[in-house]
Amino acid sequence: LSCFDLELNKKFSVSILAHISAGYSAGNIRDAVLLTLSDSKVATIQKVINVGRVSPLTTNDFVSALSKLPFVFKGDYKTFINFVLAQNGEKKRREAKLEPETKDDDKKGKKGKKKKKKK
Repeated sequence: LSCFDLELNKKFSVSILAHISAGYSAGNIRDAVLLTLSDSKVATIQKVINVGRVSPLTTNDFVSALSKLPFVFKGDYKTFINFVLAQNGEKKRREAKLEPETKDDDKKGKKGKKKKKKK
């Protein structure tokens, strides 16, 4: 049984799960998935699917597994985010977006006066 064969509850919200998992490391998220989809749980789901019933997974299944794992501290998370923003250039783009007036003023000052044409 692969993860693609599992059916999710209609109320399963990936966006809520993504929001809640912010601050957890990728390894912690992987561990939460492994806790949620343990061999015994997958076997149970497979038996239920073979009988013709569906045992859908819910967001709460993953949230409860995440709650058992260590959280990355806020300071460490901010440091990580700043590192990522600096590496992918997003920090410079955001700074440029916040200060567009400064660049416009510099361009106006560089133009100077236009020369008059001689007749």
